[in-house]
Amino acid sequence: MTFARYTAMDKGIVGEIGQGIPTFGPFGIATRTRVKNLWLVGDSTHPSQGTAGVSYSELTVVRQINH
Repeated sequence: MTFARYTAMDKGIVGEIGQGIPTFGPFGIATRTRVKNLWLVGDSTHPSQGTAGVSYSELTVVRQINH
């Protein structure tokens, strides 16, 4: 229930089954947060799910931290 609440994933489902327009791609959760030095990565963040999406979200955070 907590995962569903904070990620907007239908019934808290992780993976491709729970994807929908409100949580997919550019509508996903941003990697940058309002909390200093707190970053988010993973299948719930932009750009999306899958190995490539998760890896890209991690790469995005690394690039933002190093700038």
